[in-house]
Amino acid sequence: SSVLAATHREPANSLYLVQLAQWQPNNKKNLLNAALALNPFDSPTWIDLGLLEEFTLHDVAAAEKAFLNAAKFDHMYLPRFTLANFYFRHGNVDRFATWAKDTLTVTPYVGGPLFYQLWSTTLSPREIAAMIPDRPRILYEYVSFLVDHGELPYAVSTARKALLMSQSPNSKEYAGPTEGRRFVLGYLLDELLLNQHLQEADAVWNQMRQSKWIPFPTPTTANPITNGDFRRPITGHGFDWKSSTINGVTPEQFADLGRIRITLSGLQPEATVLLSQSVPLASNQRYTLKWHFDQNGLRPGDGLAWHLYAHSPTSTNTITELASADMTLSSQQIGNWTFETPLNASNVFSLNLEYRRPLGMTRAQGELSINNVELQLADSALSTSPAKQDEIVQ
Repeated sequence: SSVLAATHREPANSLYLVQLAQWQPNNKKNLLNAALALNPFDSPTWIDLGLLEEFTLHDVAAAEKAFLNAAKFDHMYLPRFTLANFYFRHGNVDRFATWAKDTLTVTPYVGGPLFYQLWSTTLSPREIAAMIPDRPRILYEYVSFLVDHGELPYAVSTARKALLMSQSPNSKEYAGPTEGRRFVLGYLLDELLLNQHLQEADAVWNQMRQSKWIPFPTPTTANPITNGDFRRPITGHGFDWKSSTINGVTPEQFADLGRIRITLSGLQPEATVLLSQSVPLASNQRYTLKWHFDQNGLRPGDGLAWHLYAHSPTSTNTITELASADMTLSSQQIGNWTFETPLNASNVFSLNLEYRRPLGMTRAQGELSINNVELQLADSALSTSPAKQDEIVQ
């Protein structure tokens, strides 16, 4: 009653008519039209009228007209997003694509809902890529969406485009990386390496270096270790080290000293990875891993050793594991492990520092400090005899 009284006191105020329409559903259309006659620039009311026409009165043509009027007077996010959803609901792919692209151009919100809709249509991935605007935030969101859905080739091309834009001097929006964007690129690199896409991972990593996002060169099969001196804070993604976050294991990096210290509380799992890195290695080659280490409180034979894992490209279920000697048995503070990579192994290997509780011993408790990790080709290559290969696999 108070709103109704206000419409009589201020008949030129369209907002009272809009509010009254919410209280009089049977007269809602007339009241909204009356409000729009007073103020045709009120885009939310045009949208409200369109929703009424579409869902209550089932007049699709009238609804479309109302939504288009909203977009005519308001070029921002809400009318564009409303039209994109309207055409999506009614299966008009061409019109949906047009308004989806316009929405992504101006949206202040995440683009995920529109990405889902675009990929659920008959549009090809290439056509969808052409609709993603040159906005770094939207591009990185799209990279994350593509990685989540296993579309790694398209994620790579989008990421490289985003990285190129990050170097642009023309806009403050492109000025530099954020931690969120670093995480997206790291997520992409991890998935590429996990799925043995070494060439694509190399391309993204190298472009990140050229854009000064990371200080590390692209690793090669001759020099595969990244950040082996621990002088740079480890990123936990891509070719860099990944440290454990498991209960009972505390990693601490001292970049100024070039050292990482791993503390085992005695409550850690009986078998766990403490430190790992994805490394590109050549198959059928001899490599030597060298490192410096120190320990405090650990017992001889406490079960800390390096492990190398290789996937067979012919069978995803075949994994070859090589292991160094237990470093806690050594009386030296310099470790040295020479191994031979399997014949026809994958391009990307996983080098892990692991703890495995030996039978008959309680869980390890103490500290292990490591620095100066190097991995290089040894002088001689592996013999290709079948007997030797069987020995390596065993």
